[in-house]
Amino acid sequence: MNTEKLVPEENKVLADSIKLKLDKSMESSTTTTGCSIYRVHENLRRINRSAYMPEVISIGPFHHGEASLAAMEDHKLSYYVRALLSRATPGPNKLEECVACLKRIEDEARKCYSEPIELTSDEFVERMLIDGLFMIELLLRKSPKGNENDPILGNIWVLPSVLRDLVLLENQLPMVVLNCLFKVFAPRRGYTNDSIKIPALQFFEQFEQLMPWGKKGLRFSGCEGTHLLDLLGNACHESPEAGNKRKSSLESIPSVTELKRAGVKFSASNMSGSFMDVNFNNGILRITPVVIHEQTETLFRNIIANEQCCAGAGHVTYMTSYAILMSNLIKSAQDVRILREKGLLRHHLGDDKDVAALFSKLGSEVNVENFYFSELCDAVNSYYETHGCGATGFLSCFRN
Repeated sequence: MNTEKLVPEENKVLADSIKLKLDKSMESSTTTTGCSIYRVHENLRRINRSAYMPEVISIGPFHHGEASLAAMEDHKLSYYVRALLSRATPGPNKLEECVACLKRIEDEARKCYSEPIELTSDEFVERMLIDGLFMIELLLRKSPKGNENDPILGNIWVLPSVLRDLVLLENQLPMVVLNCLFKVFAPRRGYTNDSIKIPALQFFEQFEQLMPWGKKGLRFSGCEGTHLLDLLGNACHESPEAGNKRKSSLESIPSVTELKRAGVKFSASNMSGSFMDVNFNNGILRITPVVIHEQTETLFRNIIANEQCCAGAGHVTYMTSYAILMSNLIKSAQDVRILREKGLLRHHLGDDKDVAALFSKLGSEVNVENFYFSELCDAVNSYYETHGCGATGFLSCFRN
């Protein structure tokens, strides 16, 4: 029996329509498998929308074509892409070599984005090529010195905005694209390694306004990344010992002011310079000194957003853990002042209240798979219960 005759025509039309949507959703799910470049979740975005939006330059497809970013497109081509290609080793056409390289990895590159990219194959490859070659040329130039006529490195007004735009989660290129293109030009520039990692980290470490822990806070070995932001985030901390990788419960601790009243002393960590170097022993809390610039919040928030998007996929939320710890320690301008007087915090913001507001919101709307500092918090809380405003330390709160 032909069952189709028993089905009303309008039901069949609806069923076919739903099937098309199911097929399309299957295609979309396969294109986002293993993605690493995401749109920032609205829960994070609503706290500070500007921290995730580019100011002067777009990298990749998410913000390409926005009117406010159009002026930089000509600079990419005329000052960077053209310059890189003009110095290429004589021989096979490097531009054709780049196109062929990107065509081979196009599917892999598309899957790095969390949503389907509505560009044709040629359009997508062109976007990856222009932005990728721009990034490589910029990273290889390294320093503003000798680049006074450079529209980015030679412009004291544009450079800070470009630096912060380069570390936005939505403004990333897959590392596979950067390495694919870098391989074409690496021998000419004297690099024996086909990875852009070292030139990228060398570029970022020179800019104090972006590095809150200074040059000592970046490590060059033992870290990789799926894109530049991911690489930078991973390079900001030492690899934890195996014992620290266990799942840990989220803990809170009293503020700096409260801990000081309980007799806790504050000192600089003398270890690697990583922001993870926070420890507590014999009533002394040691933390890595940090410098807060205008762009620091953007860096923090985008590394956190990257960790939040990757949570549950084997990623340890290092920066998220640090943000939660610091948001507990710093709740007021008084807390900032104490750390500043101890040489543990410097800032270039308006006043201490601005720094307190930054940290108090930094740990909001985040999830923690593995709170790195749970054991430290247990030790601090145990000390505080004994020496602070508990039964044994009640009077000390008034004496201080």
